Amino acid sequence: MSFQGEVLAAVRSAAVLVLAVTATLAVISPASSHAAVDPTFLDELPIVDSFSVPESPLSGDGAWSPMITATFTGEVAGTGTSTGWGPLSHYPTVNGAAWNRGTAPADDGAAAVATTLLVPPDAELQNRYFSLWLDMPNSSSAGTTGYELRFTQIEGADTYDVTVTRWQAGASTTIAEEAEYVLPPGSSFALADDDSTVSAWTDVGGTYAPLMSVSDSTFDSGYTGMAAAGFGIRFGAFRSNVSDDPPPDPDPDPDPDPDPDPPATDPQPGPDDPAPTQNPTTTVPTQVATGAQEVARAAAKRRLRARRSNGSVVIDTGLTVRCSKSEGPCVARSRVAFARGSRWVRVGSARMSVPPGASRRVVVRLSKRGARILRTVRRIKARGSATIKTTDGTVARARQTGRIRGHLRSGDG
Repeated sequence: MSFQGEVLAAVRSAAVLVLAVTATLAVISPASSHAAVDPTFLDELPIVDSFSVPESPLSGDGAWSPMITATFTGEVAGTGTSTGWGPLSHYPTVNGAAWNRGTAPADDGAAAVATTLLVPPDAELQNRYFSLWLDMPNSSSAGTTGYELRFTQIEGADTYDVTVTRWQAGASTTIAEEAEYVLPPGSSFALADDDSTVSAWTDVGGTYAPLMSVSDSTFDSGYTGMAAAGFGIRFGAFRSNVSDDPPPDPDPDPDPDPDPDPPATDPQPGPDDPAPTQNPTTTVPTQVATGAQEVARAAAKRRLRARRSNGSVVIDTGLTVRCSKSEGPCVARSRVAFARGSRWVRVGSARMSVPPGASRRVVVRLSKRGARILRTVRRIKARGSATIKTTDGTVARARQTGRIRGHLRSGDG
């Protein structure tokens, strides 16, 4: 081989080595698995229950339901080192409760739940644990379905094996884990579900940082809760972005359609046919965020409607967002949910940038799950929501609920 050939071969070998090392680093880098939830969003989660009023067992005037997997709902103790919520019985008895007055998320964006560990388990005892629950579909059967973030104490002070578990009808699957993690007393921890990413976060002094995340879209909304096994464990305030709305009712059609839609098996409309006629009952809240003058607006302008677009099904929420005055583009987030039984199920979300002085209509493409649901129903109650945020953090929101016709296929356009 010539000298030039030897040099070329050496360069090629070096390039292959660099690519291999780069690929390896991409696989093992913790940042590659971190979710895109904004830590500020977790810092600002509203307090659902401050646990400031002693109560045993925990009830909150009926707002807390017992976990099926728990013996007690726990208690809110008095003062000193016993303040806050914790088990009222010794290990291995499980204490747990679900908040039944609303589901998370309340609006668009991620669903999340968080609390602060005031008092950890006794350092000399192992297998004691505490956990947060998210996306439970039913508060009356809490603890059998949803996502659970659990800290299980192992040998060593404040040291835990941490897991994120997906529960389905009592069967558990660990979908993410972190061994020998140190969580000092006074630290906060959170569990979030943003679209198809489930993530665990901790705040050990300053702000939330991602601990681990995993791609999983089994659940996307529901009730939140907490559990613990080990007397002496204490939580601070329980935080979550739960709604204050009652769950959707079955909403029987008070005015039956004189010309009902054909069954889904009938021939579907062509791409040039108009979208199905809508028949919603609509509430139209509007919010304008102002300083010295209007800076952002979110308002309901039209009725909810479904239509086909580029091979997909989209929901025109009827909402419009406006970035009136901002130093830079506003960020608008939107979400669509369908009423399924006693809860809202998220079926689509979107994010867009709105330039200063501009307005945008809020249209959301349905997820595969949402498209499947819409194919199988004649009508369904839907809710569209939008939030617009300026560069200085000012927020405006709007939401409306209506009824849309189904039997609409994504492949028809």
